[in-house]
Amino acid sequence: MDTTGTAVTKVADVSPDRYIWALDTAPDGVGYGGTYPGGRVFSYDPTTGTQRDYGVAVPGEQYVRSIAVDETTIYAGVGSHAHLIAIDRATGAKRVEGLVLAECVEKLGLVQDQGAVEEFGSA
Repeated sequence: MDTTGTAVTKVADVSPDRYIWALDTAPDGVGYGGTYPGGRVFSYDPTTGTQRDYGVAVPGEQYVRSIAVDETTIYAGVGSHAHLIAIDRATGAKRVEGLVLAECVEKLGLVQDQGAVEEFGSA
């Protein structure tokens, strides 16, 4: 997306889904998104113009409500029943092990927003 101009150019197709619900950009410039109503995760590389479909984040869930990306992993926050899924950017492998949701998030039923926090080691 060019934020300095007024033109809009379609660069990716998320069919059969109709809406992109969440977007984030990895450190290398690749964009990632989550969709509705299929609850899919996708990427778009503006350098190569290629798109990748990582598939449904959680079977039976319609929303990927939030996306956060680091060098190796896509974190997809899913609702209507709260899930946080880690997806390996290279292999597409999904995991939930080791990912903890706060009790209040589980009660809310969705992971609405995410942010990256750098962990600092002790000196």
